[in-house]
Parts: sequence; structure tokens; C-alpha cells
Amino acid sequence: MNRQALPTVTHLAPLTWLRALAAFLVVVSHSMRGAEVSYFPSDGEPTLLLVRLFDLGDFGVCLFFVLSGCTLTLSTHHRLKSLAGIGPFYLRRFMRIWPAFAVSLLVYLVFISLFRLTYEEDQRPWVVAFTNRYSFEEVLRYLSLTYNITGPRNLFNMAYWSLPVEFQYYLLLPFALLLMKGRRATLFIPIVFGATLLGIDHFMTLPFDRTEVFRLGWTFFGGVLLAALWNPQKAALNSMAGALLAIIFFVYLAFDEADLLPLRIHHLGLSPVTHYGLTAVLLVAIGLHFRAPPLPQRFRELLEGYGEVSYSIYLYHVLCINGAILILNRGHWSTPNQKLLFILITALLSSFFLGKIGYRLIEQPSIALGRRWTMTMHEEKSPC
Repeated sequence: MNRQALPTVTHLAPLTWLRALAAFLVVVSHSMRGAEVSYFPSDGEPTLLLVRLFDLGDFGVCLFFVLSGCTLTLSTHHRLKSLAGIGPFYLRRFMRIWPAFAVSLLVYLVFISLFRLTYEEDQRPWVVAFTNRYSFEEVLRYLSLTYNITGPRNLFNMAYWSLPVEFQYYLLLPFALLLMKGRRATLFIPIVFGATLLGIDHFMTLPFDRTEVFRLGWTFFGGVLLAALWNPQKAALNSMAGALLAIIFFVYLAFDEADLLPLRIHHLGLSPVTHYGLTAVLLVAIGLHFRAPPLPQRFRELLEGYGEVSYSIYLYHVLCINGAILILNRGHWSTPNQKLLFILITALLSSFFLGKIGYRLIEQPSIALGRRWTMTMHEEKSPC
């Protein structure tokens, strides 16, 4: 049986918008964690409801995983015709995430040294995570993207935990794509991979420091399944209906997480991870099957730009939050909500700025270099 032909896609605007949403939610969530700390005796926790509704960082990470599985499948499957394509695939993915990560880690090492000058003995939540001592060996563990296995966790940046998980999904993906031959296998294989990872998490005890690579694997391969189910030849559904559905799903999640809905329907009776993952899958499915709604040009450009640089935003947003806290503690504010707004606005603006710099100076050159290297590998293997 011939291999099931999947559509080749390099860009879908609604998926980029969802990537922007995921990055925004992560920044809001970590800004909330930073603002919940009392930095002086009369300080307290913020209570702004509007911000609390977007305190959905864990959901944002699940959305990232679903989007990665979906978009990588749509953009990569045609290159993987045999085992010979696995090496170039790994090289491209390594160059996509590792150089930017390595540079950001260097930046955090410098920042931590400066942060300690003010907070060396501080044991408050959030603050203490950036005064930890570390060894050269631990830096190498992080650079190897194996620290979810070896630990220690949260050593430099608590947002780093998802990076080795994502890369380990990249290691599995080409084998899944090569097995997706014929319609039944194309739909069945992602389910098998996702269920196997989830089964390992439930029924096996492995010496991993963190086990999210198993627990969340079904979200990544849920994205692969969405790509396998998508048929671009079919007419896209009504944009207004898609936008309404997406808003309904997101509003339910936001109100539920903010404890504004009856307890009996909390998470629909599901675990938080399952609820986040299923909502992420539904939103990506909407992005695939419904036409993009008409948006004002400037807002559309903002979403496109934010989604494009979302990886660097993810890498640097905690640095921006810490910078805001350092600035804030040198001045005064009247209420915890003012503290939150200062941290959040500063983090959103500065992480977007650093994200654009990181994308242009690190990500784009690394991606281009990876492509050149893989083209060279292909030319060397091709017969004269």
C-alpha cells in the first residue's frame, strides 16, 4: 500500500495566532507567580480578575506541544521517505532550538550572577530559584537537553523544563512518520505513540527527574493526528463559527481555572493535564478546519509577529520578569495590583523586544545554517 499523502504546508495563519496566544499565556502566568511574592512587609498578592483569567501557563505549554506536532508533520513528512532522512531531520530541529537555547542560557548565567548581588540570602518563592548555586557539569547537562532525565530541575529558569521534552518528541517523530503508510496506519500510528508514552507514565517507574515527556506525549502526537486528519482540499468552514467555537472553549477554560464556575463541572471531571490537552487539541483543530476570521490589519500583524518570535519570547520572558522585579523594588507602589501590572506590562513589552532580537540574530541564522548543512548532506549522498 502506498504511503498516505499528507498535505505539505509551511504556514497557516490561525496556527501562528495560537502560538502567539500560547506565548502570551505563559508570560502572564509567570508574571503572576512573580507578583504573588511579598517583597516588603505590607505587600500582598494581586487580585486582578482580568489577569487571573489569562493565568493559563500550563495550558499554553500544552498548546505549544500540540502545535509543534501538527506543524512539524505538515511541513516535514514529505522529506522523510526513508531512514536516510532522519539524520537531516534531527540536524534541522537541533539547529532550530539548541543555538537559541544555548545563548539564552549564557544570558541567564550572567543575570543570575548579578541577581545574587541583591538577593543572595533571600529564600522567598520565585526569588530563591535565581540564587541557586550550580556546577559546570550541571550546565553541560542543560546544554545536552537531558536534564529532565538527570536533573536538577529549575536550576536556571523554571520555563526551561519543556525544552528537552520537546526535543525528545522530535527524536520520536520521524519514526512515527515513516510508519504512517496507508490511511489506517496514518491515523493509527499517532494514537499508538501517544498512548504508549501515556502508558509508560501510568504503569512504569523510570529514573527520570521529571516525567512530563511521557505524561504529555499524547498532546504532541495529538497534533500529529490532527495533521493526518486534515484535508486541505476540503473547503474551510465558516470563519465566524470557528472564532465563536474557539472563544467558547477558551472562555470556559479561563473561567474554570479562575474558579468562577460551579465545582461540579470543574475541568469537566478530567485531570488538569487532560483538560488542558484536549482544549489545546480542539483549538488547533479549529485553526486547521475553519477559515481565518477577518482581523484588523495591525492586530493581525501583531499576532503574526508575536507568534513568529514566540520561541525567543519563551526563552527570555522570565529574565524580563526578574528585571521588572529588580526595578520595582527600587521604587514604590501603592497596591499589589499595581505591582502585578508593572511586572506584566514590562515583561510583555521587553520579552517581545528581546524575542525579536533573538529571532533575527540567533534563530534565523541558525535555521538557515541548518538548512544549508542538510542540503550539503543531500548533495553529498546524491549520485553524480
